Amino acid sequence: MITGNRNGLYALSTNLEMTRCVIANNVSESSAGGLVLYSSGVALIDCLVRGNSGAEYGGGIYIAYGGPVTLTGCTITENRAGNGGGIAFYELAEDSE
Repeated sequence: MITGNRNGLYALSTNLEMTRCVIANNVSESSAGGLVLYSSGVALIDCLVRGNSGAEYGGGIYIAYGGPVTLTGCTITENRAGNGGGIAFYELAEDSE
């Protein structure tokens, strides 16, 4: 569980797989409060991303120059940001689902 932090989780140049995770109530003054991925891929399985906020992009999840991205059985709700409250993508890999 990643909850109530200034920033939830930040990943750089890696690949993550998370199952039955909760990323909730995190806040960022820039990109996503919940999960920020740069040049990274992610597989989220049966995860909840809720109530996160970011001032700029993707309150719940922000992915830049990354991929692949696979979301299976996830709930992404009640996140907010200036752009893309739930998820925001920038330069995403072609093999994302």
